[in-house]
Amino acid sequence: MPSVRLEDLTPFGRLALKLEREFSELSRAAEQISRLDLETDGGLDDGIKILNRVSEYGESLAGTMQQFSASLQEAQVQAEAAAKLVAERAQLIQTRRRRQDELHEKLSRLKEDVGATGAALAGLGQSAQGAPSEDDKRRIASELSRLREPLDRFIAAAQELKAEAARANFRRLERQADSMVDSLQASRRKIAQALGDAGPR
Repeated sequence: MPSVRLEDLTPFGRLALKLEREFSELSRAAEQISRLDLETDGGLDDGIKILNRVSEYGESLAGTMQQFSASLQEAQVQAEAAAKLVAERAQLIQTRRRRQDELHEKLSRLKEDVGATGAALAGLGQSAQGAPSEDDKRRIASELSRLREPLDRFIAAAQELKAEAARANFRRLERQADSMVDSLQASRRKIAQALGDAGPR
């Protein structure tokens, strides 16, 4: 296991490590004094030395515990502040994700509606190839009248969706909606040109 460098620790971590060392020293002194033969002069001398060390450990330990307690309270305040911030951001993320999902759903529905009209548009384009007869022109004009309104509605819906995505700063959605607007406007121009009428742009 790699050794812990003090400079890598937070103040709280350094105090915890210091407290652990002082506890270890106190436990070691207790173990040493328990093995002494206090009936001998040497044992008595050693016991006095250990007691002096224990007195020093006790003072140091009391100071370290006070610092550790203060640091623990500070860490608790910081942890609570961090948890509050995370909770607030989580709420914002959830709200923004719901809004993104709503716009995605609107875009998907619009694509489905456009797709349902696509077959008729494709058929119209095929019929308009070459030199159409008078009957073809009349039929195309009838189809155009029927398709112009949904095309205009789709374009308006895509433009509104693009604006909503832009206001919400959903750039990918904005680009997708813009691409749909371009595609729909191109289809409307092709249909109008097939009739020899530029139509609304």
